[in-house]
Amino acid sequence: MEPSFPSLADLYPEALDQARSWHDDAYMVWADISFRLSRLDAAFAFGTLNDPKQGLLVYFRLNEEGYDVELEEAESSGRTEFRPEINREDWAVDSQEVAQRVFNLRGSDFLKAHPEVDEAMLQLRRISGASAENTGLETDKIVWIMSYYKLRGVTLRVFVDSITGEIIGEEFFEADNFDPDIDNELEVDTF
Repeated sequence: MEPSFPSLADLYPEALDQARSWHDDAYMVWADISFRLSRLDAAFAFGTLNDPKQGLLVYFRLNEEGYDVELEEAESSGRTEFRPEINREDWAVDSQEVAQRVFNLRGSDFLKAHPEVDEAMLQLRRISGASAENTGLETDKIVWIMSYYKLRGVTLRVFVDSITGEIIGEEFFEADNFDPDIDNELEVDTF
């Protein structure tokens, strides 16, 4: 399984337009691409300066003709602080280059050793708090996180500098309860 990832840089302008139609002060807080069971989706999360609890998720459901766009308003009842913004200038290296580099340097060997792995996710996140301590990465650093995994199974997670494209860390999990959708270890912003 060598997932083919779309360019988040190419999708970003449309995602931002959708978000600015929702709130004219909308700003991006994270983005990701998931390859699951032959389905490929991209998503961007936006916050607004009007209320730290409000958010908008812009989904690109990729298909053979291109993609469909879906919007989902979300609210975080416990959030009292604004999420930090991730600007387009904060990720000089695009998703396609990161996915290919990680596959070539780490993913290919991992997938050969673990043929049961059938899912992948590429996330653009800001590392903060306990996640910086757990990974040894700088607090407030924006990174790409490439994960190859079998749900509730073996996982390889590789951290890539969002500016240089260099691999700056990795984690391996044996079969356990790791699930990128619910794993709070990275303190990812969700709504």
